[in-house]
Amino acid sequence: MPSYDPRQFLDLLSNDSLAEPAAVTVYGPVKADPDDAQSLLLAFSRPCDRWVRVPLSLIASVNYARNVTCGDHEHPFVRLSLRHPEPENAEALAFAQLYGQARSARLGATSTATSQDRLNAGDCETFTFDDVPYACCPPASGQGSWDCSILL
Repeated sequence: MPSYDPRQFLDLLSNDSLAEPAAVTVYGPVKADPDDAQSLLLAFSRPCDRWVRVPLSLIASVNYARNVTCGDHEHPFVRLSLRHPEPENAEALAFAQLYGQARSARLGATSTATSQDRLNAGDCETFTFDDVPYACCPPASGQGSWDCSILL
């Protein structure tokens, strides 16, 4: 998360040039990719049976929360902030924008009570990233990304 002094922030805001620091933020267990030293593998389901290769060049930052159990073993649970795709990569740019819109719509439709119910049921993990507490729940369908909500 970028940090600005107040004047710099106001100038960027006034000029409508305050850019999102990352195109997409995803959460989940990760592991090293044994076939590609320039990538991480990110799990989108529990018990970590589906992995997506994420090239290091696409990652703006990694925030590590703690290890989570995946079956009989553990993996680090992280928040990955992905970089904006290059403008000439039209496909990646379109997918990033579609993912961001779909995620915003889904998060807007998800009530805090639903997240709290899943947390109480023991289906979710609680983490703190940058001193902000989150409840992160695996996708109920077994597909898609973890749903993380700020705990208030």
